[in-house]
Amino acid sequence: MNIWGTGKTFRLGLLVFMLLGFAAVGIVSNHFNPNGIAFQRKPHIKQLGAWNQGEIVNFDFIIVNPGQEPLVIERVAPDCSCAVSELKTNVIPPGSAIPLPTTLDTATEEDKIRKRVRVSFTSGEKEVYTLFAEVTPIFSVEPDKLIALEVDRRRMKTTEYKRTFRFVPVDNGTRVLDYRIEKDHFDVSMVTLDRNKGFEFTIRAKDTIPLGDNKFDLTMTIDHPRLGRYPFRYPIMAMVTDGFKIDPAFLYFGVMTQPKKERVKLISEVPFNILDVYPCPTLDSAEIEFFSVEEFGGRLWIIYVTLDPDTIEIEDFEGTIHVKTDLTDYPEITVRVLGSVRGGGDVYKDDPDKQ
Repeated sequence: MNIWGTGKTFRLGLLVFMLLGFAAVGIVSNHFNPNGIAFQRKPHIKQLGAWNQGEIVNFDFIIVNPGQEPLVIERVAPDCSCAVSELKTNVIPPGSAIPLPTTLDTATEEDKIRKRVRVSFTSGEKEVYTLFAEVTPIFSVEPDKLIALEVDRRRMKTTEYKRTFRFVPVDNGTRVLDYRIEKDHFDVSMVTLDRNKGFEFTIRAKDTIPLGDNKFDLTMTIDHPRLGRYPFRYPIMAMVTDGFKIDPAFLYFGVMTQPKKERVKLISEVPFNILDVYPCPTLDSAEIEFFSVEEFGGRLWIIYVTLDPDTIEIEDFEGTIHVKTDLTDYPEITVRVLGSVRGGGDVYKDDPDKQ
């Protein structure tokens, strides 16, 4: 059967087909900016579906350049719980696309989540790639989600650096079969609490723990009423210094609904000066003030960081404050900043597939 017809009917059908084709092209071309760079919406959204807490999800966003000029990636900034692998190239030729390998760590997540990866280009363009997922919780962590430890290697012979925390199972009947922390830098012990109150862990740092900002995984094998035998993992943060103290080791803003100010102290056995303090791009709206004080016969520096939730996306955030000093061993100190911004609608409100 000839669906196009003949004669005038054929020409009319062909004309309609061509107009529809041009209209479809017009939809894409509406994303061109004045610099001639174009983006397609579809690669910006990733639906990851349902996962269990503790799973690691690997996937690719696709960065498309349907423009007329090469597109050069300047910076990639993922949200908390996300990581982006090193790109093989940061230059996308016209009419081409490259994958943006991304990993979502669900260990500290629960329920419906939205995460973003912000990509900046040398042209001045900034694009946001968004993932949506739903994480079924297995444990709640007390007293807070962030398990962090600050260690001064010089004082380990006289000071015990330890941290106690609890994993409270969401489902009754969950059992921990075995547990360990990767690498041999901690002693770890566990006590099973009565009346389904969970499992209490105590970790103690060993003198083998390396200097710097470290992240270790506490891994468990659990017996879960729904999942059966299940490998679970949770991150442990450790800031290790040598005669230099950051107090607290991390700035944790918690769940923010209004502007909040937090303080960090920098203490050294050797007198020093701060030359500059600046935030990472994720926290570029942060207000920062710093000054030195004399205490116990020495000098310490105090840094105040103020964040306004109205200037931060509605999501979990992770950033850093960078401190430049005149210390030979610590010319630049990084203070990690963590928190959440909540309120203002459904987590899926920006997802066109859910509207």
